[in-house]
Amino acid sequence: RGGKARRRCRINPALRAAGLARYLGGEDLASSAGLLTSLQLHPARIYQVDEFGQFLRLVLSPRAPFHKAAIWAELTKLYTSAAEPYIGSEYANQKEKPRATIHQPCACLWGVTVPAPFWKAVEGGALGDGSLARFLVFLTDEHYPARQDAPEPADPPAQLLAVLAAIAAGAGGHDHGGNLAEAMQSGAAITPYTVPLTPGAETAMAEARQHAVERLRAHQGSYATALFGRHAENTAKLAMLAAISRNPARPVTEEHDVTWAHRLVDHCIGTLLREADRHVAETPAHARLKKVLDVIRSAGRIRRTEFTRRTQSLSKHERDDAIATLLDSKQIAIETAPNASGPDTTWIIAIEPEEGLKSHAA
Repeated sequence: RGGKARRRCRINPALRAAGLARYLGGEDLASSAGLLTSLQLHPARIYQVDEFGQFLRLVLSPRAPFHKAAIWAELTKLYTSAAEPYIGSEYANQKEKPRATIHQPCACLWGVTVPAPFWKAVEGGALGDGSLARFLVFLTDEHYPARQDAPEPADPPAQLLAVLAAIAAGAGGHDHGGNLAEAMQSGAAITPYTVPLTPGAETAMAEARQHAVERLRAHQGSYATALFGRHAENTAKLAMLAAISRNPARPVTEEHDVTWAHRLVDHCIGTLLREADRHVAETPAHARLKKVLDVIRSAGRIRRTEFTRRTQSLSKHERDDAIATLLDSKQIAIETAPNASGPDTTWIIAIEPEEGLKSHAA
């Protein structure tokens, strides 16, 4: 079995086989109240959302009903409450709707989507307000992989189940075994295990924080600052997860954990910046410009006549205006080649961004 649903079909059986089904949240978030109720039942859960782009369009739409729009706001607040109590809203009827207090919530969202709905959804400002900075966004290398006629066995391997059970057991000698999941009481304060860092890891984290500050200064005034503002935090979280996966009983974050996490966060931010530059438009004119640039980039170099055929939905004025703008911004070049049998051939050539703009690992 293939497609974007394949990972979900692996995660669910693995957690169930390991006796950890309580970690599984619903595969659709109907409301913010439903999300918080789920975490009150169990404070550490993974929510696997198919068609994530459509989900984003629904919760980020200016016309979204309150119970849907509030989902995104709650996810944003839960991210920053991972190491402290999350205190929910106060309602007039405390008997029927008591305030939700969730100690150290761990709401993990795994979303899969095709690109178009995702980029359409984030046009409303999710890049600039910092909400999307809390996610790691990956783009598949192969959009249309070959069919697998002999798929891997569906049963999760015993080694994986043992690792999952060890992670759930946590480090000994701490409140509730250092395991948030085993507490089963979202309102009970606990003292989890604190994962220490080696001296090398401390140095690497200091370098990661400095790197984030440098990128913030370099991108001042753009939505990229929202992404780099979470760089060091995401790096620290990933490095800790790597350490726990390696030794759940006594995890220690090592230098290579931080280095790996730093590079991964850089990769994800670079993906967001690159793809947003191609797909996210702020105005109709901006959308036309991106459409023209996408036609040229897809071809690499394209004859002017072929370019005109591929952009027939635009007027001549719109097409010429887009070409002039892209020439001024040095995103394309025009080249004329002599033709012995007729008029000269005009080529439009895409100019890729400088390497320094594509890579954010300074």
